[in-house]
Parts: sequence; structure tokens; C-alpha cells
Amino acid sequence: MQVEFVSNASLVIRAGGVTILTDPWYSPGIYYGTWYPFPPLSEADLARYKGLKPDAIYISHIHPDHLDVDTLRAFEPDTPILIGKLPHPHLERSIKSLGFSDLRVLPFGEAYAFKGLTLTILGPFHETSEGFVDAVDYDMDTSLIVQDGGGRQLLNINDNPIKPDDAEALNARYGTFDLAILPYGGASSYPHAFPQYDALDKRERTEALSKRMLARLVKLGKILEPKVTLPAAGSYVHGGATSRHNPYLHQACPDEIEAAWSAAIPETSQCIFPLTGDIFDASGCIHRVADHPYRGYDALQREAYGKTLAANPLSHEEVSISADFRVPWPRLLFKARANLWRMQQRLELTPAVDLTLHIVCSDVLGSAQPPERFAFALDSEGEGRSEGSEGERVRMSYTIDERLLLMVLIGAAHWNNIEIGALVDIERDPDVFNPTIHSLMSFFTL
Repeated sequence: MQVEFVSNASLVIRAGGVTILTDPWYSPGIYYGTWYPFPPLSEADLARYKGLKPDAIYISHIHPDHLDVDTLRAFEPDTPILIGKLPHPHLERSIKSLGFSDLRVLPFGEAYAFKGLTLTILGPFHETSEGFVDAVDYDMDTSLIVQDGGGRQLLNINDNPIKPDDAEALNARYGTFDLAILPYGGASSYPHAFPQYDALDKRERTEALSKRMLARLVKLGKILEPKVTLPAAGSYVHGGATSRHNPYLHQACPDEIEAAWSAAIPETSQCIFPLTGDIFDASGCIHRVADHPYRGYDALQREAYGKTLAANPLSHEEVSISADFRVPWPRLLFKARANLWRMQQRLELTPAVDLTLHIVCSDVLGSAQPPERFAFALDSEGEGRSEGSEGERVRMSYTIDERLLLMVLIGAAHWNNIEIGALVDIERDPDVFNPTIHSLMSFFTL
């Protein structure tokens, strides 16, 4: 069994003459123009990996750095696509809409025989990796275990928010893994999209968060003790106007990761930061691409590459509507609030939160301007005032471009994705992360 690393969460797994491709994202500007693969893929790399004829493609979840529509169009429509049996059909529908005819939906935790291999898709590890609870409880992430005929095992966690007790349960059930692909960074818009922090504060928060995530990687390594660990997923830079956020990405660099690992983990368990084309055998043999230009890159190299993307347009910046058309902003906003309230009633979630949208007018969407602000309380129906609310209440505000807001309202953009892309500025009082609020905003749509 061997793994060839491509980019981000994309791997080519080869075992017993079978090739499985995972989460292929090779196109620029996902998340509405904000995310670009880093390190960048060369034209030769793109041609090579898009030209693969895999026996199957595993898609872990619906986020575009794992389910990339443009990349998937490069593969034959009869290629088997493997996904986990999530309780909702969104991932399944998205893949079918691309024309793939052989979609295999595997029940979580059940072994699946595939051409001499045994594949097991694991369901979500609940709560975030740091233990925060999202009351919306939307199952999204999955992980993959591959076992070959010789008893060698690969564990690919992806973005699944694994915690130490989850790792202990995996160890108890499956034993030792020869290859483990484990998370090392994150993809939230914290702290870079929070204007209440100055540059120094953002840098300090970024460093603290990176250290916590690196400590989590090492702790998982101590529990799992795989022969070879590849830190992967969440490797990107921002482009366009969001390139200003690149100094605050919480992704530790290769030398930091490998040094932290070697200081804490026995030599029998290697941790190697992979770059495109590197190959790793289950036996522990490593075949690195010679003279890779980003071998051992640092944060300054990553920022420098991001600056080359700063002039690229974001998706919403290319949206315009004839001056003769009046966008019915009040009706759209009240309808979206009503839809959110309906979902809140279904979920029985009405937190004491005052929420305000600050809408930035672009003057290119017809003759009607949106209101400067739209405020409502999550524990009452309709529009409400966030200013002057009585009692101890949470206050959240988002600053959003009117073009992007229109995309969200009509379903051309998803709230969760615009937050991941750091396309909205966020302020909160008290300054405490509450994932439930962010998840509920996904239902603010028509």
C-alpha cells in the first residue's frame, strides 16, 4: 500500500493494483474566489492528476475544497464515487448533478469489499475538535479507512473534528495504522475576519490557535502511533481582496510540524509534511520529489504567493443588475428571516442572541439600495432591534457586501461557505465562539 500526495486533502491511494483518489480539488478560486491550493500545482501536475483513471473517487464531504465541481468534471462519468451515508441528501444530489452514474453510498462503520480492498467510511466525530457543541447538529464530515490484503491499514481523517477519545476508540477497534492522514490546521475565518482585533492581536491569536492545533496533532499521534503520519487538509491561501488575511492563517509550516512531532513521539512513528508528488509506503519508505520549490516553506513564502493572487476578482465583485431593475430588498430580507425562524422552530433553537447585518452598498444592483442594517433577535419572530436590548444577551454582527448578500438569499452562495472564505466581517459580544449561531445563519435564505 502506498499514498501519493496531491494537494490539500487529495491523495492517490494505491494498493493491490487498485487506485483510489480522494477529495480532488485542483482548481483556483473556490469559496467564491477566495481559496487557492497551496503550495500551487504546476501545469504538469494538473495535467497528470486530472488525467488519472482511478478505480474509485472518495468524497469526504460537501465543502468545495473536497467536492470541487470543476476538478471532478475531468473524470469519466462512470467512475465509481464513494461517499458515506449521511442523514441528508445534499452531497448525494451534488454528485449526481455532475452526471456521475455509479454513486456508492456506504453505511458508516461497515466494511465494504472493493476489488480486493476493504473500505470503511466513518461518520462524523461529534462536537468540534476543541469540544464546542453545535446544537444544529448537522452531520457533514466523514473519514476513510483502507485495508489491503496484507493487513496494512490507512486512516484518512480529513476535516472530521477528531478528539483524543475518538482516536482511542479507533485504536481499540482497528489496532495500529500504517499510514495516517491527520489534520494540522483549520479553515475558520477567526481571527482574520474579526475587525475588533488589531493586527498585533490577530497575530497573537493566530499563533495561539496554530499552537493548539499542533498540540492536538501531536496528542493524536501519541495515541494512534501510526508508522507514518501525513499532516494534510486545510492547506490554502486567500486570493483576491481576501488575500489581506493570509498573515493570519492558522496553518503551522512544515518544519514546525515535524519538529514538534519528533520532540514528543517515538522514532518508530514518523511525521512528514507532504508535497505534491511525494509517495509514502506503508512499510515506511518515502519517495520525495527532488527540488520541489516549496520544500520546507515558511509563512513568508506562503504570504508572498498569496500576494500574487490579490488582483483576482471575487465572485460577488462580478455581479451587477441593470439600473432599471429594483431589487425588493425589504421583502427578500423579511422572507429570509421567516425561513430562518421556521427552521429554528423545527430545531427548537431560539437562543437569546441579537443579530445585525450591516449591508455595504455597491451601487451596481439596480435602482434600489438595501437598508444599511437589518437587525433581528434569534429568540423572536420577524425583525427586531439589536440596539438597546435588555438583559444579558449575546450580540453578533456581520458586515456583508450587498452583492454577496443577494447571492446568499437566492442560493448562489451558502452562508457557511462565505464565512469559511472570510467574505464577511464578524463582531461578537461577548467575544465567545458559539457554533450554533453560525450554523443557524445557513438558513437565512429564500
